[in-house]
Amino acid sequence: MTNYLVPLVVLPVLASLLAIDRSIYGAACIMGAKPARMFWTITVPMSLPGVFAGLLSIFVMSLGAFIVPALLGGPNDLMLSNLIDFYNRQVLDWSKASAISVVLFGMAIVLAAPLALVRRRKL
Repeated sequence: MTNYLVPLVVLPVLASLLAIDRSIYGAACIMGAKPARMFWTITVPMSLPGVFAGLLSIFVMSLGAFIVPALLGGPNDLMLSNLIDFYNRQVLDWSKASAISVVLFGMAIVLAAPLALVRRRKL
């Protein structure tokens, strides 16, 4: 899963890095900042929205992935999506499967809500 999810993190991070105004680096250089200090005080904080967006997108995609863990993990290593599939197809306990689905959806909302609030404040 890592092989096809890593490029999906790189693209938002690259977009946030390209959006940084180059004149900020010039101003920091005029003020006497060294390259390491410019990296930690300018580049890292301004690229964090891209990092969080990339991590959230791959988190949501990995929540729904059940083929790769089922093939590579075996019956002892269950992810939540595999557990939902197990309760739907084999046990036929749809109430437990729907409860696990709500927990999975809640986890995605809990991680996505802070990013939505940060984005709303910037607009």
